[in-house]
Amino acid sequence: GLEGGTYPGAVNIQNNDPLYPTVVVSVSLHVIGAPDASVQPASLDYGARFIGLPHDLTLTVANIGTDTLHVSNIMSGDPSVTVSPSSFNVAPHGSQNVNVRWVPATLGAFSTSLTVQSDDAGEPSLGVPVTGNAIPAPVVVVDPTSLTETLYSGNVSNQTLSVSNS
Repeated sequence: GLEGGTYPGAVNIQNNDPLYPTVVVSVSLHVIGAPDASVQPASLDYGARFIGLPHDLTLTVANIGTDTLHVSNIMSGDPSVTVSPSSFNVAPHGSQNVNVRWVPATLGAFSTSLTVQSDDAGEPSLGVPVTGNAIPAPVVVVDPTSLTETLYSGNVSNQTLSVSNS
């Protein structure tokens, strides 16, 4: 479609009037642009992530419309998911990357959604499902916690150090 704006023109009417064989009529078309929001990807899946450690994914908000898109807010359904930026403007045919951070707070499967609110008249709210699975972070255990040996020059000592994940 046409971008928002005013488009001047002329209509030439050819006829059989001998004095005025062509009549020119000025015309003007005023197009009101409309923003049209879309998101990519349609959903965010973090997969398995360690509890308490942040992980970032990128959500792209695009404007496939013909006027500036005003994103007023991106809301998260869970406080462990945050976004930045949460409000911005997108030019026609432009896009804005949004950082979406999940810091798993409890073990197990996770599911929430983001809601992108904008002035897109057709879809003022776009939902984006967010999923993941919080797993325990590894904990290294060493035994013994220190090793000490006194040797004469040229001597060798062997000691055992056990390293495990509890």
